[in-house]
Amino acid sequence: MNKKGICFISGTIFPSQTGGPDNSTYWLAKHLVKLGYKILIISFYKNLQDKDIRKFGIKPNSVSDIEGVKIIFCKYLLFLSFSI
Repeated sequence: MNKKGICFISGTIFPSQTGGPDNSTYWLAKHLVKLGYKILIISFYKNLQDKDIRKFGIKPNSVSDIEGVKIIFCKYLLFLSFSI
């Protein structure tokens, strides 16, 4: 059975704490993963705090797995081709 995939594109996302929608989108994605969906979030690296970068092992422009949710934190504007 093929899993369905969803890609979210957001200016900021958890663990960035710039607003409520960041957390809400992350928790939605986390729940969808539990339901069997493949999730990818694309966001920007600039609003992350150093402590969160270290805690979650975030590397810019690569896929980070944060508690089951795959997130790409883009440091630069780039065009992506991906499969989720």
